[in-house]
Amino acid sequence: LRNNSAMLENDSNHLDCLQNIEEAGIRPVTKISDDHWQLSMSNDAGSYELDIKDQDPWYTYGAQLLPPVEGDHLDEFHRFVLEINSFLNGAKIGIEADNSLVIVSEEPKSFASAPTIYESISSFNEAHRYAYREVISKAAALELKFKDGVEIY
Repeated sequence: LRNNSAMLENDSNHLDCLQNIEEAGIRPVTKISDDHWQLSMSNDAGSYELDIKDQDPWYTYGAQLLPPVEGDHLDEFHRFVLEINSFLNGAKIGIEADNSLVIVSEEPKSFASAPTIYESISSFNEAHRYAYREVISKAAALELKFKDGVEIY
């Protein structure tokens, strides 16, 4: 991680984000590119990779919620997923073209600091926990399957 910090010294915005993540006590951080970092996260619903991207003027946080699903009741499932968005505080669930689900949130870079990044990541983790449990339960109830044929239960 220290090597990643040294590589970013010339870009204070990117360095600030990495320093804020480190100062928030969130480790390990993997640098994917100059404007993209990844954290291995977990909660009582499961483990996932959290992507943090510098998309000026925002830091965006995102993770895959479910891999692609298929079945006879996709329209009902998609309506349910969109309803869940109204219960999430700051995070949103998106439906990708392949029927996978992603969860995202964002934070203005102008307000970013170690405490706000820590709070954003903590809030994201809670939103992920809640959303994952809700959508996996609904997918199972609708007898959807992952596109690789694995049943959801």
